Amino acid sequence: MSKGKIELHCHTKMSDRCGLISPSELVRFAYDNGYSAVAITDRGNVQAFPEAFKAWKQLWTEYERKCTQEGKKAIQSEFLK
Repeated sequence: MSKGKIELHCHTKMSDRCGLISPSELVRFAYDNGYSAVAITDRGNVQAFPEAFKAWKQLWTEYERKCTQEGKKAIQSEFLK
């Protein structure tokens, strides 16, 4: 995964009339496009975090499995934050 891009301000559909992407889609997009971190900054709530964490956990599990198959160690500090 390429390191270098960080999104520091992003609204999801959970932010009233501000975002167009679901939390899980945002996490997947960030991972697929080489972002090293993403910050969900929805207005007035934290409702996106359970869905975002679930998506992150699924990606982490896939990443761990891939690393194991390749004989590498999956390092969480180097994964999407």
